[in-house]
Amino acid sequence: MGDRKRILLTGASGYIGRAVLKQLLAATDADAGEGYVLSRSAAGTADSGLGTASASTLNSPAGSPESLRASAADLRALLPPERILSCDLLDRDALTAALAPLAGKIDVIIHCAAATDNSQLSRTAAPSGAAATDNSQLSRTAASSDPNQAMIANLLKATEPEPGGTAPRWIHLSSVSVYGDAGRADATRPDVRLRPSGAYGRSKLACERSLIRAPGLDDLRILRVTPVFSPEALRNVAVRVCLPGTSLPLRIWPEPRHSLLSLSVLVRAIVAHVNDVTARRTMENLTDSKPYGQHSLIADCGKGFALPILEYIFRPIYWGCFLIPRGVGYHLRCFYWKLFRSNVYAEGQFPLPARET
Repeated sequence: MGDRKRILLTGASGYIGRAVLKQLLAATDADAGEGYVLSRSAAGTADSGLGTASASTLNSPAGSPESLRASAADLRALLPPERILSCDLLDRDALTAALAPLAGKIDVIIHCAAATDNSQLSRTAAPSGAAATDNSQLSRTAASSDPNQAMIANLLKATEPEPGGTAPRWIHLSSVSVYGDAGRADATRPDVRLRPSGAYGRSKLACERSLIRAPGLDDLRILRVTPVFSPEALRNVAVRVCLPGTSLPLRIWPEPRHSLLSLSVLVRAIVAHVNDVTARRTMENLTDSKPYGQHSLIADCGKGFALPILEYIFRPIYWGCFLIPRGVGYHLRCFYWKLFRSNVYAEGQFPLPARET
């Protein structure tokens, strides 16, 4: 890995975080770098929610107590105890205490932890937003409404550099859910208007803006990832081919295309950002190079018969949603678009505005 780096990984017991940790360990020897992980599940408790394990909900059983205990055992098998910091990211005082021995020594933060369940997230995370820029204010108000914003605020505070010091590089996993889905006729670029329709997308957008506006972050990489899959975790594939809430596959005509991201590609991209020697502030759409046809995804999920559906028959429903009050109507149009139309995101990276001073 070149220069020695101290890397702090959140969400290490989750689906993505665990894969990132294993790849970092494979690419790092004892003399090249040190990896530390923040994890509530490291203690082996079943209550390992928002700070880490909820990032692993790409697999339906991943948030179960059994899975969390297995994840904790994985961490203990991969890292010595002094590299596993057992802590709740929503508890600022505990987080600050856990990171005190590393004060001023962390080079890179890879933030994979996230609450993904809409029921856990505030419906008031504003899409147009004025995300709070005062970390103390954000921590006090966000914990009760948006755990994702609270985690960002607490991490920023706990890793705040000393006067004259340098803040660590942030690699933040965001989501293409910040864009919204309705009416995207072309591949969505990172610099288009953002219109998230759900609480998760609004939460992720508010987190992005908190980081962009945070003072001192001269090295910030925000990765907007498309739905992630691996051969062992095909849930994000199945939701693109099945009737919502069922296992009945639909064969939609004309065939929609979907951008997806294989776990291995995501992990390699994160490691590349860790190894990059240049400080930069960038936003990036991260997806596999070619979108996947919905019909081919049916076969990938091992489905045989699929109910044929002509999208044109249902199109009046889409147009009828414009008659519904704005927020609800837009949400329904996004749902329709995600189910029946192409959801394609253009690979690309563009610079973020200079940090505020």
